[in-house]
Amino acid sequence: MAGSTSIYTIARRHAVATLLSMPIIMWVIPLFVSGKGYSFDAISGIMMPLMVTLLIVGGGGSLLLVCPNCRKSLFMRGPFSVPWPARTCSECQTDLTRIDRKGAPV
Repeated sequence: MAGSTSIYTIARRHAVATLLSMPIIMWVIPLFVSGKGYSFDAISGIMMPLMVTLLIVGGGGSLLLVCPNCRKSLFMRGPFSVPWPARTCSECQTDLTRIDRKGAPV
């Protein structure tokens, strides 16, 4: 299918979005809100839902991005999760830059 996006490109976009949103949620928003004079309770009321959302979207999304051949997560290297996706599947050695989510060539 011409014009499709590789699974590696999709996973890379997810990693960049997650890594860029972390400092915004953890530092920029609290500093901005505290600069406006809000209390710690108000700040934590804003921060907790944002952190839970980041955990679910960032962590859950990375587990859903898998090799189309063997279903191994692109973000797993052995027993550890890493913040950047693999270009080649560590399980079946598939080049993930050349196939889409369904396993078709890009």
